[in-house]
Amino acid sequence: MKDESKTKKQLIKELLQLRLRNTELEVKETLRKQTSKVEKWTKDLFRDLVENTNDLIHTLAPDGCFLYANKAWLKTLGYQRSDIRNLSVANIIHPGSRKHCSNIFRHLLAGREVGRFEAELITKKGRKLVVEVNSHCKFMNG
Repeated sequence: MKDESKTKKQLIKELLQLRLRNTELEVKETLRKQTSKVEKWTKDLFRDLVENTNDLIHTLAPDGCFLYANKAWLKTLGYQRSDIRNLSVANIIHPGSRKHCSNIFRHLLAGREVGRFEAELITKKGRKLVVEVNSHCKFMNG
């Protein structure tokens, strides 16, 4: 039906429907922007919590190379952020804990839960450090 053949009542109804649809789209866009802001705030909050906790937190690649270490980890083990690019978890495990940690790492890579365990680490200066570890494995992109 062409606009010329529509009644005034039909055109008003159509205009109201278009205005309603426009309002719906504006509301959706506002919600999308707010959601994006909340997601960024949440991400920043968690990054701040992880970076500033006293717990030692790190992430590893499947080959054992470090991807990330928080401030507490770096300070406690005596490393700089730039050092971890060249480190593997094997570099910081005390020889007395290597077999145990290697078994746990294999369990994690197999997707099994390991719970808490103790491990002996070696600081950059060679000092032995006993830690309680709570490990989880998260697979990303396969």
